[in-house]
Amino acid sequence: MQLAIQEPYMLTIQPDDFFISPRRLDENFGTMICFHRRYDLGDEHNYGDNEDFLKDLYLKTVWNDEKGEEKYDRLLDRLSKQPDTPFGSREYACAVNQALMAEIEKEHIVLPLYLYDHSTLAMSMESFVGRAVHAEWDSGQVGWIYVSKADIRAEYQVDRITPSVREQAENRLKDEVRIGKPSFLK
Repeated sequence: MQLAIQEPYMLTIQPDDFFISPRRLDENFGTMICFHRRYDLGDEHNYGDNEDFLKDLYLKTVWNDEKGEEKYDRLLDRLSKQPDTPFGSREYACAVNQALMAEIEKEHIVLPLYLYDHSTLAMSMESFVGRAVHAEWDSGQVGWIYVSKADIRAEYQVDRITPSVREQAENRLKDEVRIGKPSFLK
């Protein structure tokens, strides 16, 4: 606990033993989906991993039914047969993510979330590599923040999403991630 007194005021600073994430109290424009084995980050979800999340968002974008599942399976099958993306390889996983994101981004704005864990925690929508000490070891992508284009149109009361509206929406997502740029970042 810290104490500062300047008459007629007294200020005390102490740890919050009952901290509740602002993600759970406030209404948020975007949804944060994060995966970390030690920290409870972002919004609550039931996804087992990143692949589950991207598949679900993909199915919500195409058709969340048997046709959507068939389209998803055809996509995976097509990518696994390409010589430069053999099934199970890192190249295959990247190709799957890129193909899913190409479809998802037709109906959503989806931005990556990175975590820096080096005696403090910081979250950003940009990689910490080159901006923080030891970031190449102590940081990485932990998830995504996204909003549907339908929600953007409703929030901004527009029929179509212009580059200006998209920029406003992305800035709003960034504001939800960035509570303040940590002083250790370049």
